[in-house]
Amino acid sequence: GAPGASCSSPCHSKEKLFHPAPRRRAVRQLPLHLKMPLYNITAISRAGSPQAEVHSLLSKLSKIVLERGGVVAGINNWGVQDLAYRMKARQEFHTRGRFMQIKLVSSPDALKELERNMKLDDRLLRWMVIKEKNTSIASLGSVEHGKLAESAHRMFASLNEDSSGRIN
Repeated sequence: GAPGASCSSPCHSKEKLFHPAPRRRAVRQLPLHLKMPLYNITAISRAGSPQAEVHSLLSKLSKIVLERGGVVAGINNWGVQDLAYRMKARQEFHTRGRFMQIKLVSSPDALKELERNMKLDDRLLRWMVIKEKNTSIASLGSVEHGKLAESAHRMFASLNEDSSGRIN
């Protein structure tokens, strides 16, 4: 405006220097199933465990995730390997262990329940949970949650049918 022109806006009045708060954009909240991050769990179980027992352990862990709305993206059984050092777990010393990896998309609450069950299971010696950075089910883009869940349930059903070391 021209110098000397009056403005009726309260932010330009000379009595008060008033600056309204900037407008905030409405942040669109994602549904819960789209907020679930991708986790990578690497676990070591007893080396002497029979294959059937390993399958039941993996089935149990997968079932916990699926019952709470998560998706199991993959399971790998790496077999029995020598440990880098002798470790004490469950009042025993171990020099060999069966390594396995589970990739899953899950809510933090479901992961907490999964960790609680892993702690109580005598078959597991150690495990490590890694939250993959900047990944979630939403990053899969156009894939619908229902189709992911359907795929996960099919994979879970085939878990007991596959007797080889690698499960997918």
